[in-house]
Amino acid sequence: MQFLCNMIGGLVELSRKLPHNSKNDSSFRVMMINICHQMEENSEDLYLMGDYYRPENGPDLREAIKWYRLSADQGDAKAQYRLGVCYLVGTGMKQDVREAVKWYRLSANQGHAKAQCFLGRCYLHGQGVEHNVGEAVKWLRLSANQGDSNAQYYLGSCYEYG
Repeated sequence: MQFLCNMIGGLVELSRKLPHNSKNDSSFRVMMINICHQMEENSEDLYLMGDYYRPENGPDLREAIKWYRLSADQGDAKAQYRLGVCYLVGTGMKQDVREAVKWYRLSANQGHAKAQCFLGRCYLHGQGVEHNVGEAVKWLRLSANQGDSNAQYYLGSCYEYG
């Protein structure tokens, strides 16, 4: 099963390098989706399918969100972070900052640095949560300690301006 998942991920990567035409793209996507539906996917493979459909990779953001949600529901931190971003800015769905915070928190609790940074920023600005500088600093510090430069900047601002 894992071998098939890895093969699909490889096919997705290979397809990104090939010239696209609508007839072949459609057939390839249908084949990929059918294979994925016939096996027990793991969250990483579902995440890769979501990445395949992102706008810079393919034309179907709603399809990407579907795969991210499947992966996020299985606990994949990267997919949870991506869903948080989509909810925060309203990309491919209705904007819902509270829902974004929910997904950021799930991802951040697993140590995802970008999710920790975004969650810290939400606390800092009172977006989707009550403004709380202490919570902001907590999450920004966790992210900054992993080398996230945005978190380092925001953390420095917290220390400079209180």
